Amino acid sequence: RCYRVKTVVLLITSGEIILKLLAPSHRRNIVVRVLLQLYTPS
Repeated sequence: RCYRVKTVVLLITSGEIILKLLAPSHRRNIVVRVLLQLYTPS
């Protein structure tokens, strides 16, 4: 479980860096919201 949590954190962190470089802020917010919905257990 710890390994999976670390992997998710790495994916979110690297994705956040890439999105900060590429995407406008409003689009980044949408993407972050979608990622949170995917990673949050339903």
